Amino acid sequence: MENVIFWAQSLDNKTPDIIEENGIRITPEDRVKRQKAVEEFSTVTSEGKQFEENTNHKLFQHDDFVVIQLTFRELDTSGRKVISSTRSGPL
Repeated sequence: MENVIFWAQSLDNKTPDIIEENGIRITPEDRVKRQKAVEEFSTVTSEGKQFEENTNHKLFQHDDFVVIQLTFRELDTSGRKVISSTRSGPL
């Protein structure tokens, strides 16, 4: 069974980022689950192998996990590029 986590930055840098696990939103109040999801992304992107990169996406793999990062043209309120990521791997 696959476990898919989706993470999208907020544009205003005030609203909590959107984080979903298997299509179910992880609320801002569930700090432990949100932190675990963010750590899983970080592990794959920092310890994994980067397979591909171009102006609008990056692909990483670590063990049985894959992260796809999409970079959008829109900038957040601080002028940074907006990134949306999906992580997939076993439960």
